Amino acid sequence: MSDYLLELNPTEPDRPAIKIDGETYHMAVPDDFEYGQFVALVKAGKIIQEYFAGDVAAKDMPAREQQIDGLARQVLHDVPEDVFTKLRAMHKLRLINLFSVAVETEAGTLRPDKAEPATSPS
Repeated sequence: MSDYLLELNPTEPDRPAIKIDGETYHMAVPDDFEYGQFVALVKAGKIIQEYFAGDVAAKDMPAREQQIDGLARQVLHDVPEDVFTKLRAMHKLRLINLFSVAVETEAGTLRPDKAEPATSPS
């Protein structure tokens, strides 16, 4: 057990590492984003839920795919463009999901889409 309730390291955060074609890259972490950017990123994650729920009309698919590309690009901020363009749609969705899981499990992170109103103790 750690001696600290919370340890913050804004200069060198712990980043999840991934490999693409044998090269190691690091994913973004919530601390990389300003609050407004983070809220937008979390809300944009709902795109994936809609995508798989079938709530997206065929005519809207290209726009949704662009949004997914944008999400993946934010999560994979240090992946060079030539490597990023090799990734297929399912690769991007898996990486976005990995980021979402990391956000959900990170201690002290507010998930605006999961937030519940505070209640008074009874």
